[in-house]
Amino acid sequence: YVHLTGHSALIGTLIAPLMLLGGPLVLRAAAVTGGVVGALSLTAACAPDGKFLTWGGPLAIGLGGVAWHAWVG
Repeated sequence: YVHLTGHSALIGTLIAPLMLLGGPLVLRAAAVTGGVVGALSLTAACAPDGKFLTWGGPLAIGLGGVAWHAWVG
């Protein structure tokens, strides 16, 4: 429990200033991220025989596109 408490304190310490600087933007990003991760998790849970595991390449390309857009834009 000590490590979990330390991790939670660290994450809270890092995210709290972001909420003060850009609260609505950070909240929107968190909501969209939660929606995407939830949808992918639901798809993976319902996929038969691990067929979701072959999506590694397209998901990596999508993540690269999101990271590139965040860096450029």
